[in-house]
Amino acid sequence: MIFYVSKYKVRVDANALIYLVAILEYLTAKVLELARNATRDNKKNRIIQRHIQLAIRNDDELSKLLGTIMIDSDGFLPNIH
Repeated sequence: MIFYVSKYKVRVDANALIYLVAILEYLTAKVLELARNATRDNKKNRIIQRHIQLAIRNDDELSKLLGTIMIDSDGFLPNIH
């Protein structure tokens, strides 16, 4: 695959794309697993933005990786210091 950035060509190997997809799949599965646990802790049946935000903020590694993102309509996090 070749991606054009301004006037230069940037080549991306197919193996790099496969590796990137595997990383994204792992991160998505991890966030959804933690969000499901947050949903069960709150005695709800549906994952909402707040559960995803709680899952990210309560995990040290995900908090470092995704600490600067903002999820719309999630409210605030109570008692997390």
